[in-house]
Amino acid sequence: MKWRPVVSSQFLKLWELVALSVFFLVMLFVIFPKGRLERYVADEKDKNPQLALIYLRELDRIRPSPEFKLMIAKTSLQLGHYEDAERYIKEIDYTALKEEDLIDLYFILKRLYFDTKNKDYYAYAQKVLKALQTSSSLKTLELVYREAIDMAMPSLALSSSLRISSLKKNKDILWLERTYKHALELKNYTLAKRYLEYLIEEDKARRAYWLREYYNLAMAMEDTKLALEVLINLYTIEPAERERIKQSIAWLLLKSSQNPELLLKEYMMKHPYQEMYYMDILATLYRAKKAYKKAFEVYSVLYEKVKDPREKALIYKNIIGLLLEAKDYNTLKDFIERNYVNHLDNLELLKLTLRASLATGDPSFAYKIAKDIAGRIK
Repeated sequence: MKWRPVVSSQFLKLWELVALSVFFLVMLFVIFPKGRLERYVADEKDKNPQLALIYLRELDRIRPSPEFKLMIAKTSLQLGHYEDAERYIKEIDYTALKEEDLIDLYFILKRLYFDTKNKDYYAYAQKVLKALQTSSSLKTLELVYREAIDMAMPSLALSSSLRISSLKKNKDILWLERTYKHALELKNYTLAKRYLEYLIEEDKARRAYWLREYYNLAMAMEDTKLALEVLINLYTIEPAERERIKQSIAWLLLKSSQNPELLLKEYMMKHPYQEMYYMDILATLYRAKKAYKKAFEVYSVLYEKVKDPREKALIYKNIIGLLLEAKDYNTLKDFIERNYVNHLDNLELLKLTLRASLATGDPSFAYKIAKDIAGRIK
């Protein structure tokens, strides 16, 4: 009779499997030092999450650690065991976690919040993001910023953009702008002002845009002097917008001061090189106050001083508009008669001159000017 091997068809029972797992875990503690063991188990849980969960619970029982609890929570969530995930999350001391584990914890909390609508998870997630703000990694900080925006955490968005701005070697316009806008949104006007000043200095291509923002900020801060200074800066760098800006300056001066001329003079004394601008704005201010005689006197001096043909043409146009508004037709006739010859090459001003001559109500004067213009431009 030949000997035959006996083959058992019985598989290991569950308790035997667990016993072997525990033995295996003990061997893991012997073989792997702290840190490498966690990485090993993390790799295993992706291959067999149910078995990994048994390992992890035993590991945490033998040597409790926030890393094991985090992996248990993550694996439980992966298997749909929400109660287990929530229980282990509550036991985690997040302050003891490394940066990469904190990031994992945050995303677990985010998922739990959206799945359960439990606001406690939102508050916890916010704490974890705040802890991540101490990182010196721009990649981590940018993740915090994106998540703060996604989770509607405006204060956190501001503080993380501030942190990123401070770590950038050169002033990064994108992050300066983000910091300014978040500060403005939270009505932190002092911080918004500081970052807006950086933007005005650094973003040369959009300086006019940032100055307009600065004006709006000054008005929100109810700082009239700052608003005035910003408007005058805008006036000096945006020739095409000067007429509109002048009106805004005049309105601001009249609205904010009992003595607007003095307020304007105080500013201009600090910037004496801007005398021409000062006179132009002062004349606009007098016109807004309907002090037409004073406005005409200032404009007349300015008209004589200005040499640039385009600037002179603009002042000529303003003087005619001023005198028509004041219905001072005698002064208007005298001004036209003495000065229209300076603008014979400007068809638009010649048409304005003819219309203004007719508006004086003196047909003979209008005919004389029209005839004279016709004779000079042949």
